[in-house]
Parts: sequence; C-alpha cells; structure tokens
Amino acid sequence: MDSFRLLCDLLTKALKPKGFKREADEAEMCIFARMQTNCTQRLGMAIEKRGRTKNESQIGFVMGIEFDDFDREPHWNGMPRTHGGVVPLRLLNKSANATYPCSAETNLKELAGNIAALIPDACKALDECRGKLRKTYELRLNSQVQNARKRMAILAERRSKELRARKSKSAPVSSSTLAEKLNLPEILERLLKSKSDNRHELEVHAFDECEAHDDVVTNEKIVGLVSHLKLIEPELTELLGKPVESGTTEHRRLPVNGVCFFVMWHVGWKIVYLVVSHEDIGLACLLEIGVTERRMQS
Repeated sequence: MDSFRLLCDLLTKALKPKGFKREADEAEMCIFARMQTNCTQRLGMAIEKRGRTKNESQIGFVMGIEFDDFDREPHWNGMPRTHGGVVPLRLLNKSANATYPCSAETNLKELAGNIAALIPDACKALDECRGKLRKTYELRLNSQVQNARKRMAILAERRSKELRARKSKSAPVSSSTLAEKLNLPEILERLLKSKSDNRHELEVHAFDECEAHDDVVTNEKIVGLVSHLKLIEPELTELLGKPVESGTTEHRRLPVNGVCFFVMWHVGWKIVYLVVSHEDIGLACLLEIGVTERRMQS
C-alpha cells in the first residue's frame, strides 16, 4: 500500500473520535465528512504535487461545507461533492503547513496525529465563515444561470438564422424532425428567466374517446414521444453538459405528474429537464422542457 493510502487509513481512525467518517474516494481525493445541524463539513486530502524525490508526494488538505437545503455539485473549486465553499486547511489554522511531505520515510502515524489535532480549530473557523460561504455559493449559482442565459441568447439568434435559411429552401420544413425545427437555445433562454417553475410544451398527443381507453395506442404515443425526446437530448447535452440523472418514474425534484421518462440537467441553482408524461386516462401525452429550482423541498 502506498504512503498516501496508508495516511488515509490512519486519518480515518484519528478523525473518527472527532465525528468524521470516511466517504467514497472521488477524483483521487480522500474525503471525510462530519454531519452538523443543517450542513455537512467535509475534509478532502489529495496529492498536490510530487516531492523532491520519486517516492515523495506533497499532500494538501481542503475543507468545505455542504448545506442540506441545496443539492450537491459534482465539483466546486476542486472539492468533490462540496458546494458551500472550499478553504485550504492552512487558511483555517495558521499553524498548518501549505502541504505535507509524504513518503516511505515519513512517520505517517505522527503526521496523521498532527493533522487530526488541527481539525477542531479548523472546523470552528469554517463554521464562523459559514454565512459568507453560503452567500458566495448562492452568488456563484446565480452567475451560472445568468451566464447560461447570455450564452443561450447568442445561440438562439444563430439558430433563428439557420431556421430562416432552411425555410427559404425548396425542401419543405415539414419533412424535418422535431429536433431540427426547434430553437432550443431560445426556449432555454426564456425558461431560465423564469422566477418560478415553468414548462414549455414541445409536442402533444391528444386522444379521442376511443383512443383514450386503448392501452396499445397510448403506449405507442408514449414510445413515440420518448424517441423524440432522445433526439432532442443530444443538443441539450451539447448546450448544458452531461445530464445529472434520467429515469422512467416520477421524481421528487420534478413538478410533473405521470412521468414516463425524464432527463435532468443542473444549471446553477436551476434544474432543466426534458420529460414525457401521461397523467391519466383521457389526458394528453406530453413532451415538455421545463425548469425548477434545485433547492430541497421541505
């Protein structure tokens, strides 16, 4: 076992009495977490750089807060699964070094004890700047939404020109697929401006009285809408990045009933989603794009 992993194991034991539990390693970082009222404090340990010799590494530590009423970010300032703010341990306690040398010759047990001894004061300092970190995080999420809106506005104008050019050609627009007809950046820009939950219908299949009670017809319509959703999904992925989740059942974060299939993206403090839904017999099947807030529901 290398020195880094051995130090992780030693810290797991040293931090346990202080309320920290080790979590799954992410992004080559060892993570420890301590549950607090309405938040989770996290300590991350990672190799920052190689040392002077081949077998020596410089180990760095960061701490952050994850607030319970916000979702997690995959990464934020280098700290996996921590969104409240990341502060190098050396800024929380002046006696901490910038990095710690770690090699086969290092007394790792002593090093683990020295680091663990810094944690109480570091946690106290982190808690004292909790309000500032929360405000910083909220501002960061808001700026992500604003930046996305600006980007969508630019892309929407470009897309409008493409659609107008295509319309002027001899080939009829009706032969195009739904994805080719849509100006998704324009729709996204409008949705991201919304101060509350909002949805935009992309396609609707209504039923007459006979069709409404025909399960085969209903399923065919749903399958067709899901296939159209999957044609639109790649463009949204190009615009918004990799989806954070997808599924075939109702989701507590989506304000939609009768979900048949959904794909979800995070944009700052908002969720953008594509969804196919059919709420009940007699009601239409819908393919929609929508936005909702990422804050946890009480």
